Amino acid sequence: FTRAEDGGVTTAEQYYVGGRAVRQLSDRWSLFAGLAWARDPFTGFENRWLVEGGATYLAVDSERHKLSFDGGLSWNSEDQIYFDDVAMEEYTETVDWFGGVLGLTWDWTISKSASLNQRLLYHPNFDDTADWRLGSDTSVTASLTKLLALKFSYLVRHRNQPIGENEKTDTTTKVSVVLNF
Repeated sequence: FTRAEDGGVTTAEQYYVGGRAVRQLSDRWSLFAGLAWARDPFTGFENRWLVEGGATYLAVDSERHKLSFDGGLSWNSEDQIYFDDVAMEEYTETVDWFGGVLGLTWDWTISKSASLNQRLLYHPNFDDTADWRLGSDTSVTASLTKLLALKFSYLVRHRNQPIGENEKTDTTTKVSVVLNF
């Protein structure tokens, strides 16, 4: 959940809930299946459902570095928000498409108490090849204690064909306190 205000006016509101099941096949290969829901009215959608499945290959697995690649298929459904200038009202249109997912995850253990993580995801739309998405989530985490950590992250989301008059690229900067169990 992300929410931002400027002078009492809401400038960002994002919700995301997702899960991914993983089945390990070997030291390097695994299968995944995922389900996610999101809402971001400022980007132009009321609800987005994503169902995905595929395989992950662990290319590098050392003490300090881990690098893996994802590849799979996805089904997407969005309730896109539009504004009718003539009727002066908002309406939604549901758009479904079959697509893919390509991902890269890099974890770097900088020290015993600090790490850097990079997650890059590309979602092509097989129904309309010009309508692709790219997301990058870069974070640095520093442990404060065994239970608490401080995390700084920078998220970039690019949508090649934005909904309505929205921008193609959206960025979010976060500082979080992380509780480790």
